[in-house]
Amino acid sequence: MDESNDQIQQRRQKLARLRESGNPYPNDFKPDSRAADLLSR
Repeated sequence: MDESNDQIQQRRQKLARLRESGNPYPNDFKPDSRAADLLSR
């Protein structure tokens, strides 16, 4: 049980460092089509 608690603590520390450096989960995906446009083809 101690090992899992250590791992959770390490993950939280890593996430805190990622948050300090900016968005930890960037999403720069930009769709170039819409479903309605594709279905109408």
